[in-house]
Amino acid sequence: MSAARTPGPYIDIICDGPPSHQSGRFVEVENSAGQSISVGQWVERTDGYWALRIPSHDALLQQRDELAEALKLVEKFLSETLGYDDTDFLVRSARAALACIDTAKEA
Repeated sequence: MSAARTPGPYIDIICDGPPSHQSGRFVEVENSAGQSISVGQWVERTDGYWALRIPSHDALLQQRDELAEALKLVEKFLSETLGYDDTDFLVRSARAALACIDTAKEA
């Protein structure tokens, strides 16, 4: 089996062998640049198997939106309650994080 070309970013779950009755074992998860990444969490299931549980796309979108709302509250608290302004590092950091989230929403 040859490596297929996949447009855009993707995630590879790496095993040390192909699918079969004696499948290869899990090695790691990599991004499209070949870098090892941490994604999901290992959970022991009630049937005795282990699963690498990766959140669904919808769950990730919901988490992103919740993070954006939390960052807006932080920004508001810093500026209105504590009197921080646009030159403060914390306010700029919150706004930069929001900008990243907005960019992700457009993608």
